[in-house]
Amino acid sequence: MASGEKNCTPYGSWKSPITADIVSGSDKRLEGFTVDSHGHLIWLETRPAESGRAVLVKESGEDITPKDFNVRNTVHEYGGGSFGFSGDVLVFSNFDDQRLYKQILTSSSPVPITPDYAGRHVRYADGVFDGRLNRYIAVREDHRGVDAKPTNEIVSVTLNDNTTKEPKVLISGNDFYAFPRMDLKGERLAWIEWSHPNMHWDKAELWVGYISESGDIEKRVVVAGGCCTLIEDKNEVLAIYSLNAEFTRPFWVFGNQCYDIIERKEESTIIACSYRQHGKSYLGVINQAKNSFCSVDIPFTYISNIVASGQILYIEGASSVLPTSLAKVILDDRMSNVVDFSIIRPEFIEFSTDVAGQNAYAYFYPPCNPEYNGSQEEKPPLLLESHGGPTDEAHGTLNLSIQYWTSRGWAFVDVNYGGSTGYGRAYRERLLGKWGIVDINDCCSCAEYLVDEGKVDGKRLCITGCSAGGYTTLASLAFRDTFRAGASLFGVSQFCNINLVLRRAWLLLWYTSATLSRSKMLSKRYPVHSMNHHYTVYIMLSLSALLSQTFTSYALLHYWTGGGGEWFGKHGSGGIRSRADTLSAVLTDC
Repeated sequence: MASGEKNCTPYGSWKSPITADIVSGSDKRLEGFTVDSHGHLIWLETRPAESGRAVLVKESGEDITPKDFNVRNTVHEYGGGSFGFSGDVLVFSNFDDQRLYKQILTSSSPVPITPDYAGRHVRYADGVFDGRLNRYIAVREDHRGVDAKPTNEIVSVTLNDNTTKEPKVLISGNDFYAFPRMDLKGERLAWIEWSHPNMHWDKAELWVGYISESGDIEKRVVVAGGCCTLIEDKNEVLAIYSLNAEFTRPFWVFGNQCYDIIERKEESTIIACSYRQHGKSYLGVINQAKNSFCSVDIPFTYISNIVASGQILYIEGASSVLPTSLAKVILDDRMSNVVDFSIIRPEFIEFSTDVAGQNAYAYFYPPCNPEYNGSQEEKPPLLLESHGGPTDEAHGTLNLSIQYWTSRGWAFVDVNYGGSTGYGRAYRERLLGKWGIVDINDCCSCAEYLVDEGKVDGKRLCITGCSAGGYTTLASLAFRDTFRAGASLFGVSQFCNINLVLRRAWLLLWYTSATLSRSKMLSKRYPVHSMNHHYTVYIMLSLSALLSQTFTSYALLHYWTGGGGEWFGKHGSGGIRSRADTLSAVLTDC
């Protein structure tokens, strides 16, 4: 074969340099970061090689977390916001018992500061230090109730000694709390709260509480409820700047930081913020005194977190050629180092839905391998992914799990169906009362669009998804004839069996006061009631615990149907954060 000439090989059978071990072993996840009092970065990373253990790491590369600890909480099941720093003092949540531990950075021996409840019944997240009263204030989720319904509260934990006293309840009575934050003097506490069945973007309230000398909240006032462009300045509530964009993300995990204060003076406040328009992230700087706004050029198309340290911004983000990374942005020259990769970039596509005049969006990845071409007479098979949430989004960033398929001759499309974040409130509200309808229709419309455009083989369409995306996968296979095969990864199959779904996604299931029985209404959307109606291959994994979710049903996709036959599956342990061995075995064996 002449140099530079490609092999003409059927799609889906190309040999790829991206092996299962590379995919499974390279998936360290950045779970948050901060800057210590000396201006040094500290970040939290999960390690597949250590069964998904989450470890705090110094900028020098030295581990802070001892080997017997795992910095992770399960508040709202998905966790986040598992640690806090003040000076040389670290407080973190340990996964095995969900207790809070205090650790001095000069010591490697964490000590517990919350009681032992003989299990993971009480959980803590999103904490902040109260330096004036030497305590740690956090959101607590308590599962000790007899009715099995957890309660959420904001509590304080003393740091004066190494005792394990029962935390003091500061705020209670509502269904959900988040973002407890102290003012600079330690005299006031701000937080966000909302009530079931609302989602936080539907009807959340910003409260401020005044702290007494004894540490109680002696008075509290609601500052805002529904307007997201407000800050408090002295005794007034002022609009900062108005822009038609999304300045926050769905609150599925704690610890997301979409803005930070660069400079705070008596006469002005300068804020760095991330925002999203048309599915892409941007970095902006707001000057409150001048009522001005400017954007900062950075190499990321998706931004997760922002932390300011003087005139330096640390940005966690990714792009189609950059894995999740931390970038340093110096505001004086607005420069950042960029590392480039030779790898396929997604095509942002817009397609018509089944609703006249409405479009939806996706990231399309055609097959790509420098050694291979498909024949002109053949179209590639398609793997469509439906994201979780269900109000999360596909980011279009570098993901070796996607490149694993495209380098083997598969086309891949990551769909942002109606209800996804990143495209505005009206787009997200398409899913109100229609989860199991809009998401399915949009995924099918996307696949059909790619077939009509001549990009993929209409007889070899497959679908996959995790969690809520797993439900969309099962429902698409049960109720529609678009896809030949699918893999549901820890997907929901019956809403009534998942208390978490009912608490967190109520309005996405129904948005009506009609007297029609809710159970009857929902049963029509249960994939399990229709699974015998089709000959499509299924793999279903039981949902025993959200944080022990398996990642094994990719095996199905190596058996895409070419005329029927028996199905097979593979069951293993692990989850999103600990899937290395299982995923490697599945991809290698099939």
